[in-house]
Amino acid sequence: MTSWMTGIGEDLISCKSLHKFRDIKSLAKSYVELEKQFDRRVPLPNVDSDDKDWDKFFKAAGLPEDGKYLSDKIRTELLKDGANKDVLSTYEMIFYRSGLTKRQGTRLIDNLHILSKETGAIKQGHVVQTKTQNSETLSEKYTIPEYAIPELAELTDLLVKVTELLQSHSLIFGKLKTSAGSKEAVFAGNKKA
Repeated sequence: MTSWMTGIGEDLISCKSLHKFRDIKSLAKSYVELEKQFDRRVPLPNVDSDDKDWDKFFKAAGLPEDGKYLSDKIRTELLKDGANKDVLSTYEMIFYRSGLTKRQGTRLIDNLHILSKETGAIKQGHVVQTKTQNSETLSEKYTIPEYAIPELAELTDLLVKVTELLQSHSLIFGKLKTSAGSKEAVFAGNKKA
């Protein structure tokens, strides 16, 4: 027992946490620091809490004040790797409105980018497979001279790209048409939009 503990009572003297203090001054400093920590503490909101309480909690948890989840360096790397600038900005806006911390948002963007690349690779594999099948179908139906096969491959590739463009265009207007019986049907479907 140190001399400053004299007179505080046996129950307090038996507390081991008090034995780390050399004098009353160090105990007082520790207490003041503890009070500061309590002042900075943000309570966890419950189901009855209002938006103000939740906003305070999200900011304390790491919600970026500027709504930016990516550093300029990471953003540049993602853009070089094929990410879309507008899509990244949209993700950041959604994450901010959802109250995600900077770490959560950054990790989610990374995972979404990886998923997008994997999906693109799968789609590219499907395009190659479709192109091959279409070339084989044309070769079976028609007699194609050997010298025309490279041009046939290019033509098939062009037709696949046009089909994808028409499909994605119809997705923008809310109608999914994966095939059309005629040129007129394709253009008639897009004029309504």
